[in-house]
Amino acid sequence: MTGVLALVGGALVASPGTASAATLHTVRFTRQGSDAGFRVPAGVTLLDIVAIGARGAGAEAAGGSGAKVVGHNVPVAPGQSLNVYVAPQNTGGASYVGTCAIGHDPGCTPTAVTATDPRITVAGGGGGSGRALVSPGSWSRGGNAAAAPLDGVNGGVYMGGVYYPAQGGRHGALGGAGGIGFHHDAWGGCGSFPAGSNGTPGFGGPGGSLLFSLSGGRGGDGWVGGGGGGSSIAFCDDADFFGAGGGGGSSYSRAAAGPATAAVDGRGNALAPSVTIQYYTP
Repeated sequence: MTGVLALVGGALVASPGTASAATLHTVRFTRQGSDAGFRVPAGVTLLDIVAIGARGAGAEAAGGSGAKVVGHNVPVAPGQSLNVYVAPQNTGGASYVGTCAIGHDPGCTPTAVTATDPRITVAGGGGGSGRALVSPGSWSRGGNAAAAPLDGVNGGVYMGGVYYPAQGGRHGALGGAGGIGFHHDAWGGCGSFPAGSNGTPGFGGPGGSLLFSLSGGRGGDGWVGGGGGGSSIAFCDDADFFGAGGGGGSSYSRAAAGPATAAVDGRGNALAPSVTIQYYTP
C-alpha cells in the first residue's frame, strides 16, 4: 500500500496509491481551536481514530497532560458528516470526533451516555494547576487525563519532597468530584476553603475561588470533565498555601483499542493536540 501526504485545509491527507487490495487513507487534523468537517467516503463503514487532548492550563506549575486515545474500527455510515475538534494546547480542552459541533450546532450537547452523546471518540484534557504561595521547590499541578482504563487523575500539591493528592477531580458517573485546597498546617483549616466544582459531561469544573484566596485549577474537559481544584485562603498565617490542581478529564471511544495513555513523548514533553482518521477503500 502506498500513498502521498499533502496539506489540505490544515489537515494532512494521504492520497490513494496503487495497491493490489485495499488502500489506506490518512487524514490528520492539527489546526487547534476550530471545528472541521469530515465526510465518510462511499463504501466506508469503519474508521480508526487517534485523538490527543490538550495539556491543562498552568499557573505556577504546568497543567496535567492530555490523553491519547485510540479508537479501532469505529462504526460509521457511508456519506455520514462528522465534526472534528482539536483542542488548543494549555487549555485542558478535549479533542473529539462527533456527529455535530458542540457549542455551535443547536441541540449538540454532551451527555456521557453512549446512546445520546454525539461524540464517538474523545481524548480528555489535563487538569489546570492551582495558584500557590509556597516555599521554593513546592508546586500545585493539575491531574493527567489518562489512567486505567479511561479516567482522569486527581490533581495535587508537592511540598518538601512529598506529593499530596489534592482531590482535584475523580472521574465518576456524575463528573469529577470538586477538590479541596491545601495549606501546610492542615487540610481545610485556616479559614474558608471553597471547593472546586464537579465536572460535568463534556466539561471540567471551575476551580474554587474567593476574595484573598489562591484559586484552584480548572478540571480538564473530556467524556466527563474533571473536578476543579479547591482554593486556599492566603495571608492567614505563615504557612504554605495551594489552590489544588484540577482533575484530568476522562476519555472515550465507541471502539477503544485499549486504555487512554498520557499524551507525552519519551522525554515527558506534551504532544500537540490533534486528531487522525484512517480508513481503507478498495
